[in-house]
Amino acid sequence: MTHVTEHSSAQGGRSAALATACARGGVAAGLGLGALAVLVVAAWISSPYPDGGPAGALHLIAGLWLLAHGVDLVRMDTLSGLPAPLGVTPMLLTALPVWLVHRAARDTLARRKADRPAFSPGGAAGAVSGGYLLVAAVVVGYTQSGPLPAVRLTAVLWLPAVVVGAAGAGVWT
Repeated sequence: MTHVTEHSSAQGGRSAALATACARGGVAAGLGLGALAVLVVAAWISSPYPDGGPAGALHLIAGLWLLAHGVDLVRMDTLSGLPAPLGVTPMLLTALPVWLVHRAARDTLARRKADRPAFSPGGAAGAVSGGYLLVAAVVVGYTQSGPLPAVRLTAVLWLPAVVVGAAGAGVWT
């Protein structure tokens, strides 16, 4: 094998590993959203007087998922007409996304193969966090048109901090 083909196969292996790690982060975010979706849709279906239709339920799922990451929400339709902040994070709700990111980052380093180039711990945490935050950016954008829009400042500050912290802890273990 020549030097050129060895180098190109190593680069292809690194880019495949990077894409896999980013996909693991996206899947972790999707699993967290899916778990909340099951609970919210089941409550919406079983409600005797469901309000808002399926779009309202989907906005609620996105808002709860962001709230689990520490992002503040704003309730626009209040009795006084003034927007009211909603920022109390239920701790049990936070456990699921943190565990999913932790596990995705840990598994990224644990599933090394002999023929693939190894990730550095920082690279694994960054790739998993990047995939997760890509999904999170879409969710933040989606909530802006709903009844509980996310406060963008807290989305920029808390969401990456929680995700990178959980991925870092996963890589460290």
